[in-house]
Amino acid sequence: MRMMINISDARIPCPAGVQFLFDNDWVLSIIIGRGAYCDTRYMNGNDFTRTCEIAVWKHSAANHEMIQLNRDEKVSGWFPVCKLSQLMNEMSAPDVTEQQIIDSARELAKEPF
Repeated sequence: MRMMINISDARIPCPAGVQFLFDNDWVLSIIIGRGAYCDTRYMNGNDFTRTCEIAVWKHSAANHEMIQLNRDEKVSGWFPVCKLSQLMNEMSAPDVTEQQIIDSARELAKEPF
C-alpha cells in the first residue's frame, strides 16, 4: 500500500532539524544530534541515529504552542526514526485531531524498532 503524505512546506530551523507543514495545518518538527533527545545526544559529527526528538503544533495557532506528546513533556524524545513515515502519514490526514496525533505518537514510540 502506497502512503500519500501531503506536505505544504518544509524548513530547516537549526543545523540538526527539519520542520514539515502539512496541508491540514499541522507541523512536525524533527531534531537529531547533539543536545536533542536521541541516540546521538552526546556525540559530535553527523552520525546516523535510530531515534529522534519530535514536536507537533498547529501552524495557525496564535502562539504555535506545541501539543503535549508525553505526559511530562511537550516533545517526544527517543522517537524511532523508522516510525516517522507512519506518523507523518497519520498526521497528514485531512481530518486528524490533536488527540489522534497524541495517541499515534505515543503508540508508535512504544513499538519495538
